[in-house]
Amino acid sequence: MREVLFTHTMMLAESLATAVQVIASASSFYMVSSPYASIKEIHVTKSTGHVSVIPLLSMLLSSSMWLLYSILLRNFFPLIFTNVVSITCVVGYLVVYYHHATTKGLLHRYFAVEGVWILSVYLYAACFSSPMATRLENVGIIAITCSAIMVVSPLSAIVEVLRTRSVAHLPRKLIVATWVSSGAWCLTGIIRDDAFITYPNAVNIALGSLQLALFFIFPTTSTAVAHLPQKIMHDDRVGLLSTSPATSKGGADTSLDAYVHATHDVK
Repeated sequence: MREVLFTHTMMLAESLATAVQVIASASSFYMVSSPYASIKEIHVTKSTGHVSVIPLLSMLLSSSMWLLYSILLRNFFPLIFTNVVSITCVVGYLVVYYHHATTKGLLHRYFAVEGVWILSVYLYAACFSSPMATRLENVGIIAITCSAIMVVSPLSAIVEVLRTRSVAHLPRKLIVATWVSSGAWCLTGIIRDDAFITYPNAVNIALGSLQLALFFIFPTTSTAVAHLPQKIMHDDRVGLLSTSPATSKGGADTSLDAYVHATHDVK
């Protein structure tokens, strides 16, 4: 009887673990699809407008490092599968962006620097004779460091809310989705006993919780926000994915919409 109960418990635990990993992977696909609206607008208007390429490059860098980590870990699902899909989407976005960009020379420099860095890390993982555990640990540290680049943007949004004393420009649904995604990946890291996956997403959970707490502290509308100059409302101070005021519906809310997704870690 005890053996049967133990077997059923283990099966239930495995099913829950699989469900958590499926949710983590699905939430990452939802996040990586977020720039689609901005990229579609670029394709339609045939201009990059106010859309910054930096978040796309950050997403590509982060996903590339996590893909290498996943390969060394030999985990096809959810890690390798999720990151391959993510990289494919981001490369597609970059192709459209590049096609309609007017400053291709600057993009060439960005691509060259990022390409050399990614190639160097992959060559290190493939060619160095150090133990696999050492290479896995080093690549994990590099992946976390690259992902940390995208943590600055959520902090800037929190500062903006404190300055205007309003959460009118924060997309609540997307912040909740980001929070759920980070939670699923954090649980995935715990299930796999992988600190490199657990800790970065634990930080994202904390940031998401802080953002959600702001909705209970500040109103959704504010006289201060209503009187902000349009230039400030649409100023791309931190290189977020933002859209042109002339073509965007929802103004700053659309910009923050893309920002929340673009700054999310994809494992």
